[in-house]
Amino acid sequence: MPISRIYNWAVLLWTLLALFQQPVTGLIQYSAAELLRLRSHLPAPPPASLLILDAIPLPRRKYIHRGSRRNIQEDISKPIKSIWSTSRRLRRAPNRVVDRSVLACLARSANTPVKSDNSSVNFGLLNIRSLTGKGHLIQDLLTDRKFDFLCLTETWQQPNDFSQLNDSTPPGFVYISQPRGTGRGGGLAVIHREKWIVSPLSAPTFSSFESTVCQLSGPTPTIITTIYRPPKTNNDFMNDFAALLTHLSILSPNIIILGDFNIHMDDCNSPLTKDFSSCLQSFGLQQLINFPTHSKGHVLDLVCYSGVSPSDCKADELAITDHFLLSFHICLPLSISKLSRLISFRNIKDINLNSLSSSVNSLIDNIYSTLNSTALDDLVSYYNTGLHSILNSLAPLKTRSVSFARSAPWFTPELRLMKAKGRQLDRLYRKTGLAVHKDTYKNYILHYKDCITQAKSLYYTGLICSNEGSTKSIFSLYKNISRAPDSLPSYLCSTDFCNSLMSFFDSKILKIHQQLSSQPFPCSAYELSPPAHSFSSFQLPTTSEITSLIHKSNLSTCLLDPLPTVLVKACASTIIPLISTIIHSSLSTGTVPASFKIAAITIYA
Repeated sequence: MPISRIYNWAVLLWTLLALFQQPVTGLIQYSAAELLRLRSHLPAPPPASLLILDAIPLPRRKYIHRGSRRNIQEDISKPIKSIWSTSRRLRRAPNRVVDRSVLACLARSANTPVKSDNSSVNFGLLNIRSLTGKGHLIQDLLTDRKFDFLCLTETWQQPNDFSQLNDSTPPGFVYISQPRGTGRGGGLAVIHREKWIVSPLSAPTFSSFESTVCQLSGPTPTIITTIYRPPKTNNDFMNDFAALLTHLSILSPNIIILGDFNIHMDDCNSPLTKDFSSCLQSFGLQQLINFPTHSKGHVLDLVCYSGVSPSDCKADELAITDHFLLSFHICLPLSISKLSRLISFRNIKDINLNSLSSSVNSLIDNIYSTLNSTALDDLVSYYNTGLHSILNSLAPLKTRSVSFARSAPWFTPELRLMKAKGRQLDRLYRKTGLAVHKDTYKNYILHYKDCITQAKSLYYTGLICSNEGSTKSIFSLYKNISRAPDSLPSYLCSTDFCNSLMSFFDSKILKIHQQLSSQPFPCSAYELSPPAHSFSSFQLPTTSEITSLIHKSNLSTCLLDPLPTVLVKACASTIIPLISTIIHSSLSTGTVPASFKIAAITIYA
């Protein structure tokens, strides 16, 4: 029997003896502090009032209502009346169970979010050990294994050099890269599908490891962090890694950290392994990989997660690196960006040239009848608006949503057959597991890689030789190979933003002109020598000379041209008199029309 129960019985017996010895004088009240002192078994003598008590209750500190489960606290500032219970509570049967049928269902909150459909996102992690010459093999991994995200470590990318990443990105994918600022090696990249809304995030930089952080949007954003830790020992790693986890835990509860940590997680006795595991547990993260990720049998590449549930994780050995390819998938409610690609076009080939010439003749007659030849700006304005309206009537602008699919032009049918042969050898090696099949597959993949390099070299060599005289083609080719895709926000490419920049520079130039005109012209210390030849007369170009210049011009058309160059050449005999009038008026008055001072800037994605 517990000591507390013995004490309670002793107090009750003591009270009963006092009742038989003292006459009942009425109902006596006791303070709550005295009763609580007895209930708490405080080491103090019993109160004097117990000697004359006729009844005593056993007070409770807190009462819990059975129906509402609310806690009711007794007010100890007031005295409590002593009342004896006339009935005894029956003991509960040991075989009694809870009848859940009488419980009411909880009311559903009006703000409860509707469950959205989850998307299965396939992740891949690979220490590529230099992307040079392996671009198309990475494309094969992304397309064949249907990865949504492929995180690469040790890309060995140089700053401002995106040629290898451009070569590794198939159609429908984009990338986020972080090259090492100084020295060789290192470098991180995340290649993901363009349909996912992924935005890079700023994170603190540390000297002990490299990291890149991005956010995958959804009802609950998912933070994806790729890390590469060099194998050289750094005493600041654990402190830096803890600081990074502190920063990530503030952003979202869903965190995925993956990369090459160069920590032997298979060695449980290593102090670094113990400290790393303890750091993960302190932030509520779990480590997924428990099998070798390196050809020497060590666990170096890790996947740490929190708030998500990765599944179906496996490692595949590749011939292009000594690290294994890790793959897993996670079900996440995500936001998908539906990119609509719109193109605008006109059916210029369907324009009837006779109808075009008659419309231009009517326009010219109308211009000459309403305007004076000296009104240069008005003449150019009518010229532009009139021709533009004619073009809209004969070939209206149409808009269509299209999807572009591009393939590598250097990928020959022979390379396609070699790729299929490599898949067969890969399946054979996975089926048998023999070392001879493994060596055959690795040697064949290396040969396939060399053939890809040779095919690309031949293609680009021929392309450069064929465009030897075209500087525009050479620079465009260089830009597509070496420069990163356009990552500017959409508002920077809008018409309003470009017009605001133009207005700013116009006002700036105007202020400079005003300041120059208000200042006196400085006197030169040297006398200017008289010109050797005088220019006393200026001869305007003839109509035949203007016609020859138009026919010799390229077929390229500017966005500001009211009529395409092809149509201008086609109806040159009709439109040249109006063009000659504009040119003669501009040269005679020494002014340039305001509409000719506007430039169109085209941004190629």
